[in-house]
Amino acid sequence: MIKLVKEQIFSIDEIEKEQIISTIKSYSDDDFLTLYKLCQLHDLAHIVFMALEDLNIILPEKIKSLFYSDNLRAIVRQERLQFAYNQLVEILRTEKIEFVPLKGIVIRNLYPKAYYRTSCDIDVLVDKEKIDQILSILTEKYHYKRYTGSEYDVMLIAENGEHIELHYGLDLRYKGEKINRITDNLFSDLILDSDGEYEKKFKSEFFFFYFVEHMAKHFIEGGCGVRSFIDLMLLKSIDGFESQEGIQLIKECNLLSFYQNAVRTCEVWFGGEQANEFTNSIEKYVIIGGAYGSFDNKVKVEQNRRGGKFKYFLSRIFLPYRVLKYQFPILKKHKWLFPFMQVARWFKRIFEGRTKTTLYEFTLNTSLTKQEIKETENMIDELGL
Repeated sequence: MIKLVKEQIFSIDEIEKEQIISTIKSYSDDDFLTLYKLCQLHDLAHIVFMALEDLNIILPEKIKSLFYSDNLRAIVRQERLQFAYNQLVEILRTEKIEFVPLKGIVIRNLYPKAYYRTSCDIDVLVDKEKIDQILSILTEKYHYKRYTGSEYDVMLIAENGEHIELHYGLDLRYKGEKINRITDNLFSDLILDSDGEYEKKFKSEFFFFYFVEHMAKHFIEGGCGVRSFIDLMLLKSIDGFESQEGIQLIKECNLLSFYQNAVRTCEVWFGGEQANEFTNSIEKYVIIGGAYGSFDNKVKVEQNRRGGKFKYFLSRIFLPYRVLKYQFPILKKHKWLFPFMQVARWFKRIFEGRTKTTLYEFTLNTSLTKQEIKETENMIDELGL
């Protein structure tokens, strides 16, 4: 899968091309199905399909149909998200609201084709001081539907059904004194450059830090997918991306080791460097995790962080107030309802049909071996996370 992604987004030489073709020609129908499922797990089936087409690989008809459908869905998804984003930008400009596009909507421009960089929603940052006013405008005047929210963002649904995450803060897991000073006021000249009258963008050093921090946060929460490593490799090709100022920011937040090993993994996958035992352990963790992380990885990390199976179990049964208040906003006014809302959350999971997921998580919590936990613990420690 990774070699096919490399062929389509980066480049391969004739020797590597012949090796790929020779390997794939020996595939059985079951092998092709396994490849498709792995690509789908990482939301890369559309890219791999185009690589297989370019290499003139003849696929079994059923497998070709699956790949073709995923490619078509990715194109349609990109068009729908772009339409929703353009519509939102027009509204924000009309209402004279400053904003910063985040994540996929920015990075997809680096890909050979925009639809190669899939996203499940649109992320836009706005000024925290104006969030109530902005929400009122979007929901009342332009009929966006408010769906859910957290301490840092509100999820809205656009008219065409696409999800928009309206951020009014950055959910940073890794912080330092300088980062805290910067993020106290996100809409200041310390952090933003102008990219238009109302469109803003992060200064290069903060953009670098934010990308690495966001990748590390997803990595430790279950996995960040191969896509994040593709993003990183493409971003590294931009002059000035890896600035000394940015390096200092990630150093302060203890992310330098993670960044260096992520880059090393990129170079193994897409640059022809030799793998070693440690990059192999990162690869295994990332591949298992899929595009958005897996329960398996998350439980391994959380058991290590919480101090064992029983403490992890308790942390999932009883959520802290700072998390629960966003599931039950009434707690913001009536904190005394906290224990009752814990019980309400349990019943909510049952009535929402999430019992099987919960049971799977708790079964996994008890079945993981000490060896599996130790391997993950060693990797996380080596990465400095």
